[in-house]
Amino acid sequence: MRRLGSGQSFSARQTEVAAERVSPRTASKNFDWVKGFLKWARDEAGHIETDPSAGTKVKFSKAKTAVAHAATKETLTAFFSSPLFQGHQNDALHKPGLLVARGQHYWFPIILLFTGMRTGELAQVVRKDILLDGP
Repeated sequence: MRRLGSGQSFSARQTEVAAERVSPRTASKNFDWVKGFLKWARDEAGHIETDPSAGTKVKFSKAKTAVAHAATKETLTAFFSSPLFQGHQNDALHKPGLLVARGQHYWFPIILLFTGMRTGELAQVVRKDILLDGP
């Protein structure tokens, strides 16, 4: 049986098309799933006698995560002084006007600022998740 990619690093075996590549972390997670399936096939179902993935790992270096920087007072002042919060035209949130809509465009950044939530966390919130204090 010929082993594909033998002697080559994970990076060397990836496709030349960058958009089609998977990250080493994703490859490791996927391989862990395959290893679990092969272990099951050997131990529980008896479909195979030996687990070809036993003792193998996908090694990868952990990339440095981006550091989030707190917004400065000047940045926050400029952002909340924009037409979205101070008044905009009916058809354009970025053009100054008299309308101040209180929709998701208005509340989303305010909630992020005061709760410290990540955008993905806030995007998943539904009405029943919100508890109101008071009457």
